[in-house]
Amino acid sequence: MFDDLHKPQLHGVVDTARKIYASGGIPGFFKGYSTVFVRAFPTNAISLATWTYIMHALSN
Repeated sequence: MFDDLHKPQLHGVVDTARKIYASGGIPGFFKGYSTVFVRAFPTNAISLATWTYIMHALSN
């Protein structure tokens, strides 16, 4: 679904939600979440480990 600057296909949040529901039902709202979770887990794990290491190093 491509958008044209002069003739937009989506007109606000409610219109977008209705079109997503019409084309994919409830699962349409969650499309792509698995990819985001797979990407976010290692990033957050490394951030937490780094923060923990720095806090431990600074407390000594």
